[in-house]
Amino acid sequence: MKNIVDYIDSDSFDLLLFQIEKLLTEYPQGLIEYDLMQKLKSLEAFSPFASINKTSLDLYIQHFILFHALYRLQDKLISSKNCDIVISALEIKLIPLYQNDKQLHKLDKLRGYYLDVSNLVNSSEESVNELLHSFWEKYLRNDHRNEALNILGLTDPVDNATITAEYRKQAMEHHPDRGGEPEKFKSINEAYSLLIG
Repeated sequence: MKNIVDYIDSDSFDLLLFQIEKLLTEYPQGLIEYDLMQKLKSLEAFSPFASINKTSLDLYIQHFILFHALYRLQDKLISSKNCDIVISALEIKLIPLYQNDKQLHKLDKLRGYYLDVSNLVNSSEESVNELLHSFWEKYLRNDHRNEALNILGLTDPVDNATITAEYRKQAMEHHPDRGGEPEKFKSINEAYSLLIG
């Protein structure tokens, strides 16, 4: 991992920042992370990573370096060109800098994560796989949240106390010992577990 950290502090990294800025200028509508990465590889601006294996750790390293570069470039552009960068996997583009944006950047938790190189240095195949597993677990939970809320007759925004109160009410009403349908009772329990668990 040391040679990658050395890369972050090298002239080659400055070239990467230059190439990213140039590409974002050429594509004012923005790019998704994958497309930006492919364009950088074709320019050989990302050459230290072009030939590595495609393990979870290798892909994480590429992703981390790119986002580290984007946040560093963001700092540079805010101070020198009065513009900003939208930074997400699905949208990376230059935008005008608005007066309140500098304060918002201080609250960006991802910014702090990607600018802290120790998060890269301390990564292993196992830790990256755990990170991915956690992401997909949360994603799937959020994906099914609306369905679960619908089963309980609720919609967002709703707090846990309201969810619990509605769950108890419906569980009592649909409990098989009280003449309720077992399948309905089961779906109420599953919805509650997904929302609160």
